[in-house]
Amino acid sequence: MASALAVAVGVVLVTGGAPVAPAHAETVEARPAATLPVVDVGRDVTSAATGGSRSGGVVVTIPVGAIMLTTPYTSRRSIELGRAECRRLGSPYAAVVRLDDIVVTDTRAGNLGFTATVTAGRFVSATGASFAGSRAGIVGVTAVQVPGNALRAHDVRVADTAPGAPGLGAPRLVARYPAGLSTGTVRVRGLLAVARVPSWVPAGRYTATLTVTAM
Repeated sequence: MASALAVAVGVVLVTGGAPVAPAHAETVEARPAATLPVVDVGRDVTSAATGGSRSGGVVVTIPVGAIMLTTPYTSRRSIELGRAECRRLGSPYAAVVRLDDIVVTDTRAGNLGFTATVTAGRFVSATGASFAGSRAGIVGVTAVQVPGNALRAHDVRVADTAPGAPGLGAPRLVARYPAGLSTGTVRVRGLLAVARVPSWVPAGRYTATLTVTAM
């Protein structure tokens, strides 16, 4: 069972004149599928009146659990890269922003481990101009320990994806936790970057959808 979150990303390209004012973009959050834990215990009753007893079985159903993703980004807080910059006339645009905690919680039975990936859709402006999601990347990725949690952050293997090559145009690994270890929760952080956006891309505000999937 996989869990996915889709978050809006905004970036402003300015080629000249007054900056384009950023606006909040709507965030779409996909609810992870989850199985509610069920514990079913059955037992025989000892008869106090006769002093006798009967032996019986005790049945416990181990819950399937779920893998879930949460993020601080909401419908009122998209990921804002702000104004993209080019160092000199004709050079590509670039922008970067800190990506706050993406929290992965795995309560599935069997110590399955998990893999988390990130992908970015195409960046599109209100006028229909666009550039590829592969211009986005996630770098400086770290796994952060949740205090008192059995899942150890140092066991999570993280991976960077540079913008442009290969970029987030296709699902890219961001974190992997091996099977056979304790279940629990871990926080993943990094820097979301857009780079190598051609200078001929028209000025304006561009939005895309960043999708994080854990399975």
